[in-house]
Amino acid sequence: MSSFLLPFVVISITTLIVGPVSAQPTNSPWFPTLEGSAWHYRLGEKKLTIRVTAHEKQGTLQCARLETSEKGSALAVQHVAETPAGIVRVMHNGEKVTPQLVFLKLPTAKDQSWEVDSKIESPSGPVIIKGNFTADEDDVKVPAGEFRKVLRVKAELKINDKPVTITSWYAERFGMVRQVVKIDGQDYLLELEKFEDGK
Repeated sequence: MSSFLLPFVVISITTLIVGPVSAQPTNSPWFPTLEGSAWHYRLGEKKLTIRVTAHEKQGTLQCARLETSEKGSALAVQHVAETPAGIVRVMHNGEKVTPQLVFLKLPTAKDQSWEVDSKIESPSGPVIIKGNFTADEDDVKVPAGEFRKVLRVKAELKINDKPVTITSWYAERFGMVRQVVKIDGQDYLLELEKFEDGK
């Protein structure tokens, strides 16, 4: 899996154009980001941790800084914030996401759908993300427990023309509890083992 696609395994994405509004780090029950919040995931034989390490301003947005690591080694850094349009992904490893990516539409509801057309300017060249998202309700069981009536968000994307399907399950008070990424004929399954609430 490419270094760019790894964050998609840990944070699913959607896109909407968001204007220059002032926003706060999200503490939505669907994506809690109080400082110190941490998600411990299983990805095959790997153990990944996403932790909210700080709240930082990026442009006009006050963001939560999410650091993904494996055995203490940093893999990715994301900045997210909450706006009237939803919870947006503002930065990826220090690179701006234009337009910002709304990975959860607010208020959440099943039968939602939206289109994607965004770009990240990376040192190796632009990453173009296009496609559509749909939301529905589901029940899911992961090592952290059983969750009923969670929000399931399915993304049918092309990332630099490469087809990618990302399905994510969000539970209230826990955030993302499960995710499946399908790319190049392979499935990557991410499941929550433990969630630590922040303060």
